[in-house]
Amino acid sequence: MTITEINTLIKYHMAKYEEANDKYIEAMPDTAKTTIIHQNMMYHLGEMNSLTEKRVELIVDNLQKITI
Repeated sequence: MTITEINTLIKYHMAKYEEANDKYIEAMPDTAKTTIIHQNMMYHLGEMNSLTEKRVELIVDNLQKITI
């Protein structure tokens, strides 16, 4: 996976997180709905974190390949 592909996936999960956040705010009085929406938000947040870690690993690997 390339850094560009990872960035694209991060943007996708960020958009999904923001979409879920909007739904969460709208559903505020309904505890059952907010619980499900919150789980969805946490999923996308976790994916963003995981992808960010992969991106850092890839950057470090690429930097280690550079010879001076």
